[in-house]
Amino acid sequence: MARAGRATRTAAPVALLALVSAGCTGGSEPGSGATGAPSPPAASPSAVALPGTPVGEAAGWVLDQLAAGAGPTPEEARQRFSPGFLDQLGATPVAEVFDGLRALGPWTPTAFDGSETEALLSLATGSGTAYRMQVVVDADGVIGGLLFTEDTVAGREVATSWSEVADDLAGLAEETHLLAARVEDGACVPVDPAAVVAADEPAPLGSVFKLHVLGAVAAAVEDGSLAWDDELVVTDDVRSLPSGELQDAPEGAAVSVREAAGGMIAISDNTAADLLATTVGRPAVEAAVTALGTEDVSGLVPFLTTREVFTLGWGAPALLERWPDADVAERRQLLAELPSDLGGVEAADVTTPVWQRDVGWRASAEDVCRAHVGLQELAGRPGLEPVREVLAENPGLPLDEDVWDYAAFKGGSAPGVLAASWYLERADGEQLVLVAQAADGGAVDQPLFFAVVQDALGIIAEA
Repeated sequence: MARAGRATRTAAPVALLALVSAGCTGGSEPGSGATGAPSPPAASPSAVALPGTPVGEAAGWVLDQLAAGAGPTPEEARQRFSPGFLDQLGATPVAEVFDGLRALGPWTPTAFDGSETEALLSLATGSGTAYRMQVVVDADGVIGGLLFTEDTVAGREVATSWSEVADDLAGLAEETHLLAARVEDGACVPVDPAAVVAADEPAPLGSVFKLHVLGAVAAAVEDGSLAWDDELVVTDDVRSLPSGELQDAPEGAAVSVREAAGGMIAISDNTAADLLATTVGRPAVEAAVTALGTEDVSGLVPFLTTREVFTLGWGAPALLERWPDADVAERRQLLAELPSDLGGVEAADVTTPVWQRDVGWRASAEDVCRAHVGLQELAGRPGLEPVREVLAENPGLPLDEDVWDYAAFKGGSAPGVLAASWYLERADGEQLVLVAQAADGGAVDQPLFFAVVQDALGIIAEA
């Protein structure tokens, strides 16, 4: 049972218009309004200024519409929202959905975190209940995703022990896994018995699998078959779906191995990962899976590209039906039978969890810990220094620079799946690894998951 003040996995979105996120392949179950009595009005919060980026301007337009008495008109909706977004709404006019949201207003943005095309806003309302708004736009500012959810992070009780972290994770999903370990002589040693939850059981990884692709690239550089400054070419047959940026690159665009590796890790670029994986070859990536210490390779062999996962999971139902019971050889044959055009799958189609059917990538938290340690060992070899640089480009969450001298991060998501992993070097010389995984038949609360993981980072800082 969750402690008082803690959110449980029963929380659901208040209004789902459509979420097609370039940074995440996961979706959320639709909801139909807040439940329970409204909170008493609070003092008027201060609004933060929104940036003049495409997503900032789109978020401002949404909030302006909610402040208005009516709208948007059908014509305004067609101009502002993508066809895929409007298709998901079906016969429901955007104005009707906005009317339901206006009843909770006024809406005031109190925090903004985002890039040029994706943003997460914290919102205060007239009812006193806090919400979050996720917005995704294309390069022209057309809205392809808009999601309002009750803010399950605001006012939550911070976990201060490993048992509390484990309890909080357990409240988020059907399956949860946790490992906080100290690196001793190249081995992952738990910092506390309570910091180990099903850490030896293979579990969905989301994009954490890209650590193994990086390992294969490093091995190819070391044996001389590849160089960091070699140019790779983006083609339609390797182009994948978001997250990332390379999926929007024109046919024939060139990118260096180093640039592709950086994008694969820092912004989890799926097309970059597939470009690298196909360049070194599936056998090389599968060899890296073993070389990086994976004990049970069955969840990573055959090693799938993101394009294959999208096609198999959401574009080839007949092949998907055969996949769970197929052995390795049969699965390789099924991959050869996949349609070459992604099966017509678009980002908006990637909503239903398929991890239960063994589609994707699986490894244990212990395996992920060993992969991080193995990559750092590779990075210490001549010519492989970029491995360490690439892994540190995106720290994942805010980290105290007075505590940590170095942080390598890789996270991942898919429908019903969230994962996060860090290799950390503390100022006192300690090397530590934190891995958290969650998988559910529905959506996993991403902000709450990372709030719990942020608590874990605070605890491991003092381990």
